[in-house]
Order: sequence, then structure tokens, then C-alpha cells
Amino acid sequence: MISSPFSKTVALLICACTFPAWSSPVICTQLELSRSVEVIYADPDLALPCEVLYDKRDEGSQSILWRAENTPGFCEEKADQLVRTLHDSGWACSSREESEANAASAQEDTTAIVTETAN
Repeated sequence: MISSPFSKTVALLICACTFPAWSSPVICTQLELSRSVEVIYADPDLALPCEVLYDKRDEGSQSILWRAENTPGFCEEKADQLVRTLHDSGWACSSREESEANAASAQEDTTAIVTETAN
């Protein structure tokens, strides 16, 4: 394999592209249960070191499933795989940001309906 400064730059750019996708936890729900998958960075501005936190909120259980200090993208890949596994098992998953945006949108829709009805 040919190693050059360019190939290292490309690898860093690829890793940087996946980093923002894990800026907030992914919450998965099924019936009355919820799970949280989160990539935690020791330094929010760097992709390494990192760890994947799996939180079974309703059962009071938290686990660090994976850690990485040398391989960019490892934690994000493992977190993605876990979320896909949960989704394939019937869990509904979305990021906290998506959940908050959906809740705000639903609140706006309800407010608009109430306002229209009152007039």
C-alpha cells in the first residue's frame, strides 16, 4: 500500500465527515422501554479517544460497550451497527435533536389547531 501525506489527509477528512452525525445520543423506544446509544468524546473537538455508551434507561443500566484511542471512526461505526441492530429488532430510533424537533413541530401544529378553532 502506498502511503502519502495525501492519503492520511483523506482518511482524516472521511473521519471528520462521520463525527457530526454523533453529536447527540440516539434514543430507541419500544413499547414503554427506551435505550440510548451515544458516542462520547474525551475532547468534543477531536474524534479520538472515544467510547460508545449504551444506556438502558428504564432498567437503570449503563455500559461502555466499545472504546477507541487509535482508530478514527471505530466508535461511530460500532454505534451505527448497534442502532441498526435495535431498529431491525423493532425499536424506533431517532436522535435527540430529531425527537426534540418533532415534539416542537407537534406542539406548533396543536397550537395552530387550537388558534384556528378559537377564531
